[in-house]
Amino acid sequence: VEEVLEEMCGSFLRRAVLLRACLLGVKWPGGGAGEWERDAMLGFLRLPGKFGLGSVDGAVKELVVGWCRQIKATPTLPDPAVGASGPSLFALPEWYHDVLKARLKEKCQRCNTLPNEPAVCLLCGTLVCAGNDCCKKDGETGECTRHAISCGAGCAPFLF
Repeated sequence: VEEVLEEMCGSFLRRAVLLRACLLGVKWPGGGAGEWERDAMLGFLRLPGKFGLGSVDGAVKELVVGWCRQIKATPTLPDPAVGASGPSLFALPEWYHDVLKARLKEKCQRCNTLPNEPAVCLLCGTLVCAGNDCCKKDGETGECTRHAISCGAGCAPFLF
């Protein structure tokens, strides 16, 4: 289990070390390779060696082992050498009124009406009803909140 975690968490640990060093102004003592690098990073981050799995009881350890097997069996793991791209926003025209003109006659995809108070998701460009109850059903959250959860994992900017 520890070997799989070490293999899969290397890039995360490096990023966590950089983040801690930048945020706290603490100097990272240096690189290294292999086991020394992992131990140095864990020490720098004040995490227990071997990811703390030695002190984990049977049920939790089995859960972690199951997760590791599942991850290892997944054929489409991202290549850590490639890295992840940062988030990007929906392409907007130069002028604000061009956005409004283009969206004035567009209907909300959920309630199929022209919104009184439209909002455009800046992550994907979807038009939603803002401040209206037309998209709410039985005490649900508003349409902007619902869309932010599905589109931006709970956080999405909107143009009102």
